[in-house]
Amino acid sequence: MELEERKVRLEETREKNSHEIKLMELEILKSEAASKSKSLEVDWGSKVSLAQISALSAVLGGVATIVVAYIGGAFSLKENEQAKAQALELKKQEFSLSLLETAFQEPDDRARARRLKFIVDVGLLDKLKPDEIRKYAEAEEERLDSGDTGPSLIPSNEGLVPISLPDTTLNVGKDDGFVAVLSSSSVIASKISKLLSEPEVIEKLGEFGALDSKDRFAALLAQSAHETGRFRSMVENLHYSGSGLWRIFRRHFASREDAESYARQPERIANKVYSNRLGNGSEESGDGWRYRGRGFLQLPGKSNYEVYGALIGIDLVAEPDLMAEPQVAILVAAAYMSRTKRSGRTLFEWADLGDVMMVTKGINGGTHGLTDRTVLFERAKAALNSGLFDEHPIVAEILRRQNN
Repeated sequence: MELEERKVRLEETREKNSHEIKLMELEILKSEAASKSKSLEVDWGSKVSLAQISALSAVLGGVATIVVAYIGGAFSLKENEQAKAQALELKKQEFSLSLLETAFQEPDDRARARRLKFIVDVGLLDKLKPDEIRKYAEAEEERLDSGDTGPSLIPSNEGLVPISLPDTTLNVGKDDGFVAVLSSSSVIASKISKLLSEPEVIEKLGEFGALDSKDRFAALLAQSAHETGRFRSMVENLHYSGSGLWRIFRRHFASREDAESYARQPERIANKVYSNRLGNGSEESGDGWRYRGRGFLQLPGKSNYEVYGALIGIDLVAEPDLMAEPQVAILVAAAYMSRTKRSGRTLFEWADLGDVMMVTKGINGGTHGLTDRTVLFERAKAALNSGLFDEHPIVAEILRRQNN
């Protein structure tokens, strides 16, 4: 173990020295340009999300093309000094992006996370958001430490493609509503959009603070879309294989063989893994199946049905199937996000800060599906901010609250 640690330190030292030499070369170029003109600033604007990080590899190719075009004289600029300053900024961005690409080329998930943290910690990123990148790296390490064998939160270098938001002016019709950017079914999108036009629903969502900002409402829609498979599945899918049970619910089974004996038996699985917790009785009581995950956030457990049923004025303990009805599910989801806290803030308060990771942890318990949740959040925000739906009753209510 000590030998491996020494090898890692040696590799990091070599990498740091190499990067420092490149930085010195860039500083020389910068000093030459600064003596003649002020460097141009490139505004990278919004927060770097995991979806945007996935796109960096493609951006790198574009940056390199611009630099080559400049060197070859393809640009006709009025001021040569200004061009030098701009080229410097592009080269610095290219250098930063190349470091990320190198990290994505690491052979395994933990190595990618370790490399990203190193790059951030030694200050080698320019014009990016190092704190956000480090956050994803730490989340990946947390995922691996928990034994999660699902997909990595950090992209590998294979198959990286730009992830862009849909063109809301072309892809979203007013009949489908803004929900269309979150669902592949125009029928489902239209149904949800009409539901969100109902005065009673708008009033109740307002009481839970879901309409205090577009980011809150976008987070509510995005998390709901992810949990329900784009609003298609309102009841938890418990059709697990034996290996799936052993991987996800290991602590509830005595052995792998025990888990295999429950495979592909949803009712038995629910009664087993949800027994004696979340307000449920024993495995024999049947509470696990009766109060399995339903609704937009797939909340399981008798205690959740009792608490959130009381908040929205419906006896969900007596009629648990109502949790799967969209008009009930949206209110339960809003109530949950208004009450549930992580690190001292409610999930809606984290949404106001644009922190999809903390919202996800409050719903999922971890960071499973963070990439998809982030993309859905950005899509929902794009639609709500497009101006196309300002006349929709619920968007109009959000705007009214913001202007008061």
